[in-house]
Amino acid sequence: MKITQLSVVALFFGSFLWLSNSTGALPENTNAPGELTCGRAPCHNIPNNVGSAQIGIDVDGGAGTYRAGDTLTVTVSIEGAQSPRNGFQITALDAANQKIGTWVLTAPQQMQVINGIGLPRRYVTHRAAGNMQASWSMEWAAPEEDAGDITFYASVLDANNNGTNTGDALYTTTSTASFEPTNAIPQPDSGPDVKIYPNPATEAIFVHSPKNLLRAIRLIDSQGRELRQWPASRETNRLEASGISAGIYFLLMETEKGQVVRKIAIQR
Repeated sequence: MKITQLSVVALFFGSFLWLSNSTGALPENTNAPGELTCGRAPCHNIPNNVGSAQIGIDVDGGAGTYRAGDTLTVTVSIEGAQSPRNGFQITALDAANQKIGTWVLTAPQQMQVINGIGLPRRYVTHRAAGNMQASWSMEWAAPEEDAGDITFYASVLDANNNGTNTGDALYTTTSTASFEPTNAIPQPDSGPDVKIYPNPATEAIFVHSPKNLLRAIRLIDSQGRELRQWPASRETNRLEASGISAGIYFLLMETEKGQVVRKIAIQR
């Protein structure tokens, strides 16, 4: 059988698209305003939201609100998938459809933060190690002021695991969080008690947890990249901050009761 140059190009392009999906969706595929999805041709060439599975975005346990500077847990999930192999992408936009907040990855080996190509937006999508699961959880740090309603746009590819782009399903959904003034009635904090000082920091950061609940501490930058990691072996841990540029960062702490994220400023 004669293989034409066009056939080779088509085969390469199809393989590239499949590989891109298995290691993370290309940006601008959440169905947010001005975007398409991976269901478009020539990618998977399927209509959106046709199938029996259900997807959802859980923002901070369904609270539906955020406060200035809060860090919220955001989970994208799918139920009733046709195979264990799935992929996702999510972005957060304000009322003007501009990127808002900062993504902080709690499982960077399974997820990644990527930039838009034609749009100045930020996305979280799966890695190859994270495309065999039905849910993905990450942290989203709210801005330091009232940004109005924030809408999270997500898409999930429900792959049938046949090794090609055929026979899959694509689902999209949204979730909105409204600003909650700080003078509202405070809610009890059920998370682990962790204190960070000084903030801003210069040469060292101290992390204190009563009863020695801490197990590990990671420093994450505003791009979602892990810069440093420290073991946590005592009640009060001293973290060297020398050599780190001035800016806003996040400390992701593993505890016996779960993960805690705190914002930290470093000044020079």
